Amino acid sequence: MLERMKELLKRKDLCVMATESEGIPHCSLMSYMASDDGREVWMLTLTGTKKYRNLLANPNVSLLVDTREDNRAPGRPRPMALTMNGRFRSSDSPKQEADLRRRLVERHPVLEELAKDPAARVLIVRILSFQLLDGIAEAHFRETD
Repeated sequence: MLERMKELLKRKDLCVMATESEGIPHCSLMSYMASDDGREVWMLTLTGTKKYRNLLANPNVSLLVDTREDNRAPGRPRPMALTMNGRFRSSDSPKQEADLRRRLVERHPVLEELAKDPAARVLIVRILSFQLLDGIAEAHFRETD
C-alpha cells in the first residue's frame, strides 16, 4: 500500500499545503515535484510569503493530493485523497538549491520566472506519514521508515 501511495504522489504535481503559526492554519495551492523514492516533496516560494514565514516558525506541514480531476465524466472512478504529514527543511547547499530549482522548472515551466527571483527558495518537505482515502470510507495509513 505504501508504494501505491508514493506512486500517486509522484504521478500528480499540484497539492494543497497547510502550514500553521500561532494556532492559525494557512493553506496554499502549490506546484510540486516528488523525489524518485517518494520520501520528499519539493516546491518553490518567495521568502516574503505567509507560508514561508509559517514554515520558519513551525516546520510541520500537511500536504493534500487528490484525483478529482482525473475523470470528471459521470460514473468516474472513486476519487482518492492522499494526505501527507511532513517536516520542512531548507536545501543543504547552493548546489542542491540550484539543482532542485532546475528540476522544478523542467516539471513546471510556469515556475521559470519565480525560480530566477533572488527571493525565491526551494521548500523541501520530508514525508513522515501517508494517509490514503480511497473512495468515501476506505482509508489506509502508513508511516515512512
